[in-house]
Amino acid sequence: MKLSRAIRRYVEWKRFCGRSFVTEEKVLTGFLRFAGDVELSEVTKRQVFLYFRSQRIRVATWQGKYGTLVLFFRHWAQRGKLRVIPLPPQRAVPQNVFVPHIYSRTQIRKLLATVPLNQRSLNCMIDAKTLRAFLLFLYGTGAYVGEALRLKTTDIDLEDGIVKVRRAGGARERTLPFVGHIRNVLLSYRNALPESYRTSQAFFVDKLGRSLNPTTVAKMFQKLRRRAGIYRTDGLRTRPRLHDFRHTFAVHCLTAWLNQGKDLRRMLPALSAYLGLTKFASAERYLRMVPERFRPQLVALIGSGAR
Repeated sequence: MKLSRAIRRYVEWKRFCGRSFVTEEKVLTGFLRFAGDVELSEVTKRQVFLYFRSQRIRVATWQGKYGTLVLFFRHWAQRGKLRVIPLPPQRAVPQNVFVPHIYSRTQIRKLLATVPLNQRSLNCMIDAKTLRAFLLFLYGTGAYVGEALRLKTTDIDLEDGIVKVRRAGGARERTLPFVGHIRNVLLSYRNALPESYRTSQAFFVDKLGRSLNPTTVAKMFQKLRRRAGIYRTDGLRTRPRLHDFRHTFAVHCLTAWLNQGKDLRRMLPALSAYLGLTKFASAERYLRMVPERFRPQLVALIGSGAR
């Protein structure tokens, strides 16, 4: 049986079983173009290996295509059309070595001080007070960027200092307290808005009273970061991100608790709940990001597992 016929019959079978099978059909057709319409039984491991080597694709995409070919060849092997499945070993998945950037307080102050200069252009859709309040909200609550962007005026009680954070990024919906400077900044921001804009459902709005656009906010922050001269110094190529304010909040909380001599075994569950994390280990990873000078205290407080 020719490879083209085997693919056609396999796709027909999958659709008969109720699958749309669009992406998988494209993968199989791509392999057919590469290998040619040879006999199905003549497909070799080397052909499949060269097919994958010819493509520069992400690991996740590679795995998806590999899985599609596995199921295709297994289908025909179970029906006696193949004696062996002609697949090379699966590519090893590299470990995730991404490390978020933890802003220092000096860097945060520098970013905030640069906001007025960065937002002074008339073409800028986000004014300085809005961007400053948005950044401080992220840093002061550890919220996801998406949670802050979706924040509604009905979600936040500025008098009592309470905000309801809606579910985003895998975090649970939760109600958070915020006090002191953050509360004053948010009050100042809302009071400075034109009266007509205060009726908007969105809490953070642009110069036209609309909810902030995620792409605009991300580009605006990168422009601000470059103007403020904030770069990574740890040798990693990834640039500091807006999302890193969430990680910075967590690490700064742990650092403050270590300074106060608090028991992190009791505080880590509280941090997990505040961030909306569903797994305790998700908060535990921040222990590896606290300043090196606290390493002896970490060992003393929670044992050698913190190393």
